[in-house]
Amino acid sequence: MYHNARVRAKPDASTNSLYEAIRSNTLQPPTVGLFEPDLGTIDVVDVHQPVAGSRHGDTRSEPEVTAGEARSQPAKTQRRQNLPAHATPFVGRNHELATIDRLLRTEPTCRLLTLVGPSGIGKTRLAVEAAFKAVEAYTDGAYLITLNDTSSVPMLIQAIATTVGLELQRATDPKIQLFEYLREKSMLLLLDNFENMLTHSEASGEEARQSGEAFLTELIEQAPGVKILATTIERLNVQTEWVLPVEGLAYPAIDGATEHVHTAIEADFPDSWQDYGAVHFFIMHLERMHPDNRIEHSDQVAIIKICQMVEGSPLALELAAAWTRVMPLADIAAEIYHDLMFLPVT
Repeated sequence: MYHNARVRAKPDASTNSLYEAIRSNTLQPPTVGLFEPDLGTIDVVDVHQPVAGSRHGDTRSEPEVTAGEARSQPAKTQRRQNLPAHATPFVGRNHELATIDRLLRTEPTCRLLTLVGPSGIGKTRLAVEAAFKAVEAYTDGAYLITLNDTSSVPMLIQAIATTVGLELQRATDPKIQLFEYLREKSMLLLLDNFENMLTHSEASGEEARQSGEAFLTELIEQAPGVKILATTIERLNVQTEWVLPVEGLAYPAIDGATEHVHTAIEADFPDSWQDYGAVHFFIMHLERMHPDNRIEHSDQVAIIKICQMVEGSPLALELAAAWTRVMPLADIAAEIYHDLMFLPVT
């Protein structure tokens, strides 16, 4: 797994320069083949088994469900929401989507559900997709409140009020106004990046009472028809919290040298190796950048190795795909093997 100390380290100047060039689309066309693997021996686990100690109980991703499909279903009434539409399909995570949908729709004691995982793992995209699926269960809609620049309860109150259309008046405590507005509502609030609101464990007295965690507890008590879906890099540690860990997309795993990997692919899953969520996601981004290129037989080892080393992290896979503008897949895999910070995911 990624180690926080390494992931949070600052990349060197050359990495930053190339990363910014990739983002700004100013790189020159590659002078070498895009997909030229020569990995030698790789360490990967058996395709048919979950990764040891794995979160991949079912390593193969389920059929893709898109936000467009979720939204296209007819509804009896028009629901209010501000959920963003995405330009790319939603890949995999059917098990997580089903779990979130069940908790948001049919579990009355689940009032606060937090999706917990490292940066770049796909928490926000998963939460938005789940909210699209569940919005019809909430008469007053579902709203995304992004908390990137929100670090105090007054700022949080203002952000929620603005998003749901409540105009706060100066004469009354904003928190009281918000609670009164939400008290009779049937609504889903998606609070993204809530880690910015967390207090330190040693907080006490007034600081603890004014914390984001305390605010959520009070909101849940005051607005019985409101559910909260939060994304965060660490759990909130409040009594009412339900926690769903979010980890990487599923990826295949094979143990042995390059020749053995090719043999296993041909024998065991010649047509389905791309059905794994991480592989599907990675190839989707490769095809967007290189629509005239085909994924060759020799590319499979590099792709599998990349998916494994980044543990299915969507952001890392997207960055790795961007590197194919300037180097072959095999070289990208080799760079990641030597230094995970080759892909600065934070």
